[in-house]
Amino acid sequence: MRLPGAEPVRVLHGVQLFVWWKVTRDGIYFVDGSASPAHVRFLDFATQRVRTITSMYLGPLFPGGQYFDLSPDGQWILFDRLDQVESDIMVVKNFR
Repeated sequence: MRLPGAEPVRVLHGVQLFVWWKVTRDGIYFVDGSASPAHVRFLDFATQRVRTITSMYLGPLFPGGQYFDLSPDGQWILFDRLDQVESDIMVVKNFR
C-alpha cells in the first residue's frame, strides 16, 4: 500500500495462501501454486519484474499446512509437503 491517501496497488498475482510469500530487502519471494509443479518466483523491487526461481511439487493440499520460508541469505527455501494422505476408520465394540 502506498502512503496515506493513495490507492493500494496489487503487485502479486497467483499467491493462493498467505503463508506462501516472504518479503526480503530486495523483493518478494512467493509460491505460485496455480500449476503443478508449483513455481517459486521472485518480484524484484528494483525492476518490478517477476522471474521464476525454481519449481517444486507441493503434494496434496491439506488444511493448516503448506508453509514456505526462506533462509536469511536467500540461498535456501524451506517448505513442508505431505506425500501421502491416508486415514483409518475403526469400529470399537462395547466402548463406553
